[in-house]
This record gives sequence, structure tokens and C-alpha cells, in this order.
Amino acid sequence: MKPLIHLFARALVLGLAFISLTAWPQEIAVAVARVPVEGLTRGQIVIDLTTRTRHPAYLEPQSLKAPDGIRIVASAVSPENARTCPRAGPSQTECRQIFRVTLDTGARCQASGNYEALFRVACWPGTAASLCKPGAHQYDFKLVNEPLC
Repeated sequence: MKPLIHLFARALVLGLAFISLTAWPQEIAVAVARVPVEGLTRGQIVIDLTTRTRHPAYLEPQSLKAPDGIRIVASAVSPENARTCPRAGPSQTECRQIFRVTLDTGARCQASGNYEALFRVACWPGTAASLCKPGAHQYDFKLVNEPLC
């Protein structure tokens, strides 16, 4: 009888561990929007990649692959990220980050095509492994044809 109770207790612990993993899914969402900016050089465009995760996870940009003929002129992290994704945010609250990129389309004069953004999923120090899974997150998106010259 004692081994049966031991197996039941073990099954209960494993079941609770499974529930806790499914109750805390790591969510990652990315959206891309064109940003109107005055004074851009002919053929340039600015886009924002807005990401949403849940604390204790956050994203670090790694790379952006653009179509041939398009080059990245500048990239920046929004200063608002410290407020919208604070280091000490409560677990499972939304962490919103904005990464701004300026693209130069050169002679193409349009930024249409397929893009690939790569982020590193990171976890705040001291985070339990069950709450955050570090690794890579790739986001593919397409910009539509819009004349820039």
C-alpha cells in the first residue's frame, strides 16, 4: 500500500508541475509600423518593431535582414522601454519594447519585400526556469510597395 501512495504523490507533483508550465506560457508578439518622420533623405523610411512579452522575459534585438538593395542606416531602442518593460516588473505583466529602424532604399526607392528580425529572448536575473525560456525568436514580415522617391 505504501508504494501506491508514493506513486500517487509523485503523479500529483508531476501534474502540478505540468499545470504550472501551461499556466505560464511565454508569449511573444511583434508588430511593424511605418513611422512618419520629417526631414528624411530621399528613399528613406523609418519603421518601429513593437514587441510584447510577459515578465520576466524581455527581448534584445540581434539582427535585421532586409531585401537586396536596402540597407539599415540607423537603429535605436526607445527610451520609453525602461518604463514599459521595467526590470522589476511583476511576473506576467506586459513588457512592451519598441525598436526603431531607419532604412535606406537607395535606387530602389521602395522598401517592399521580405524581412527577418531576430531577437534574443532574455530573462531578468534570478528568474525561475519555469517562468522564462531564453533563446532565439525570429519574426518574419513583409513591407508593401510604397514609392519613397
